[in-house]
Amino acid sequence: YFAAGGIEPVFLSVLSKIVPPANRSTALGWSASVRVGGGIAAAALSGAVITHWQTRGVFFTAGTLMLVLIPAALLILRNVRRDAK
Repeated sequence: YFAAGGIEPVFLSVLSKIVPPANRSTALGWSASVRVGGGIAAAALSGAVITHWQTRGVFFTAGTLMLVLIPAALLILRNVRRDAK
């Protein structure tokens, strides 16, 4: 959760700019729910990975996942306009 502290304000700012005001509370609620669900899923999956591949497997899996997700996020965020109102 260390990195999420710096990323979350940026994420919420972008989300509030690209979502229409009428749907903003729904989008923010879903984002909070997905964030909590992701934490629960990460704990369960890391337990399964540790059982099979020891602690190093968690770091390898997380690193591989980030190498895949960062380019995907950059492709998605490229479509977000900076001047969205």
